Amino acid sequence: ATPDVGAAGEGDSGSETGTEAGEKEERRFGETRLEDYGGKIVVIPVAMESLIRKTKFEFMSRIIEKADEDGASAIIFDLHTPGGIVWYTEDAMLSDLQNLRVPTYAFVNTKAMSAGSLVSISTDHIYMHPPSMIGASAPVMGSGQDIPKAMYEKVISAILAAAEDVARIKGYDPELVKAFIDLEAEYRAIVPVVDPEGGLSEKVVKEIGPDDLLTLGSAEATQIIDGRPLLAEGTAVSIEDLVEKAGLSGEIVEAKPLGFEAVADWIVKLAPWLLLFGMAGAYMELKAPGFGVPGFISLVCFGLFFFGHKAAGFLAGYEAIGLFLLGIILVIIEFFVFPGLFIFGLAGFLLIFGTLIYAMVDPLDLNWDGKIDLANIGAALTGPALNLVLALIGAGLLIVIALRYLPSSPMMRWMILDSGLDSGTALEVDGVADVGASDEVDLVGRSGVAETDLRPAGAARFGDDRIDVVTTGEFIERGASVRIVEHEGSRVAVERL
Repeated sequence: ATPDVGAAGEGDSGSETGTEAGEKEERRFGETRLEDYGGKIVVIPVAMESLIRKTKFEFMSRIIEKADEDGASAIIFDLHTPGGIVWYTEDAMLSDLQNLRVPTYAFVNTKAMSAGSLVSISTDHIYMHPPSMIGASAPVMGSGQDIPKAMYEKVISAILAAAEDVARIKGYDPELVKAFIDLEAEYRAIVPVVDPEGGLSEKVVKEIGPDDLLTLGSAEATQIIDGRPLLAEGTAVSIEDLVEKAGLSGEIVEAKPLGFEAVADWIVKLAPWLLLFGMAGAYMELKAPGFGVPGFISLVCFGLFFFGHKAAGFLAGYEAIGLFLLGIILVIIEFFVFPGLFIFGLAGFLLIFGTLIYAMVDPLDLNWDGKIDLANIGAALTGPALNLVLALIGAGLLIVIALRYLPSSPMMRWMILDSGLDSGTALEVDGVADVGASDEVDLVGRSGVAETDLRPAGAARFGDDRIDVVTTGEFIERGASVRIVEHEGSRVAVERL
């Protein structure tokens, strides 16, 4: 049901008890409960680079859809943009901004050029900041050069069809919108003027001929012609001023990207650097034997590149799961790629435990409001942290009990071989059999050479004997001289000489 907008505007900004919130929205594990836009005025910033990257359009699309589903009071686009990619903008014009129950407003603050003007005419109402400008929407190449004629004809035809159709639906003059886009269009806006003697004359508000593009300032866009404004309904010096003049009610909230959306946007922005280091790392890895730091860096760079371009934006709301999986990956790297380095393992465990706590507390319950309230944060985290501590203690007790009693239980006994072999083959070192299976031969102090990389397990040769060994924690490359420092049963530990 659509919330009572009037009630929200009187200061009750949709506050609700925990029970009501639980009944209103069911969360899946690891999913962040998004802010409820019911009865609120949602402001979507459209800044200098907002219409350039696809990740920004995906963010705006999610906000528009959620605001409409929640029953927001209005959506306001705060525009300060020189333009952007026309195809992404056209998709937003034809799909995201159509068939909405929520009224939409464009606040030209202080420029809505090119693709920005197309976004503006796709809204229900336009307000201009004095001074400001809107228009000049002819498509050009990404480098700023003109499009070749054959391609230009196809592009301009598609854009004009979409823009003129949207303009008719929203109540704007299609001829004016065409003059924004088409270099061949002519446009003339006039106001009839009655002179003191009763004669009728014309005042030209704006006129352009072929090879010109229409651009309107705030005074021109708000000029009243035949009882209606040329384009914009009025001027406003701020969002609050627009809300007052448009008669809107509700709390004003600025839409902000979630974690994965922000990550995706940064990755797309840094894409050239990721490709540079990814290719350089791959080349260096091919020139060196084994797998090392350059290969690891290359995998990380290419992984981030594809993750940011293809996956991150669609995972918005599942930041906890993403960080939990990252923690597991870092722990695996610590044990199998860089054993003994400690940094990856520590970061991994912190992420794992941190996200387990994060999954049990809702970020909205922290009530940040731009300020850090340690008392409030502590109260919100106490319960989840206690649950995690109790779970760890309980899991530890269960593991101890399982190790003590499970091997002798009837359920597990059939899996364990109780009988031994009277005879068999064994490794002989200096003529003594079964090295590593008993303590009869003490290998401590013997020196040899690593036959494989020890990460930390591998094989080393001591004289004529090849023995499976482990290091004391460090990584030892193949061919390095080693010495046995510990021999217990089948475990032979070595260190670098």
